[in-house]
Amino acid sequence: FTPVKSFLIGAALVSPVLALAQNATVNVIHGIRGQDLGLAATLPVDIFVNGGLALPGVTFGQQARVELPRGDYRIDIALAGTTTPVITANVRFGNRENATVIAHLSAEGAPTATKFRNHITNHVAGSFVPVTLHHTAAAPAVDVYARLGGFIFVPVVNNLRNGGRRELIVRSGGTTLAVTPRGQFTAVLGPATFNFAARKNHFVYVVGSVAGAAGNTLTVIADEQ
Repeated sequence: FTPVKSFLIGAALVSPVLALAQNATVNVIHGIRGQDLGLAATLPVDIFVNGGLALPGVTFGQQARVELPRGDYRIDIALAGTTTPVITANVRFGNRENATVIAHLSAEGAPTATKFRNHITNHVAGSFVPVTLHHTAAAPAVDVYARLGGFIFVPVVNNLRNGGRRELIVRSGGTTLAVTPRGQFTAVLGPATFNFAARKNHFVYVVGSVAGAAGNTLTVIADEQ
């Protein structure tokens, strides 16, 4: 993503060094799997920021972390090689803000994009780490269960809806999670074991569709900082 950095950071380079230290850190994620829309799996897209091409040819699952001066931004996402937006988002970033903008599906399966402000802690204990779960899939409200040991699962998140998030504290290392439709006990994702590294902040995005053009394609995209 070399072109991205030259485009997005270029404006900041003409400012004093102090201004650079105040930039927002933004992680951009492509979280739409093409099969869910009956298109090519990787679904390459071009991402425009304030009318300029910033991220060309981004495919499903890719991430790019960039710095932006504070202000209001218009983000347009179009199929690669085209200029007609299929997603438009107007977002604001503040000084030193840490945020994620993810392209994903709405609960009804329509392409959309959401900005999440990330809570970053620099005081992460060795045995426990913060994990933020995000519902960004074409699915109804869900519950999340964690395995305590053996076959015993306990609820850790209830009624998480599309566009929402919940913060958890879990042990570092392997943690087994399962996602079910709200109030049900049949998993639509998992049980799956996630290795959460010590002394990191973890951000997990559930993406895909529970019943799209390709059936159940729920998966996760993870980011750690």
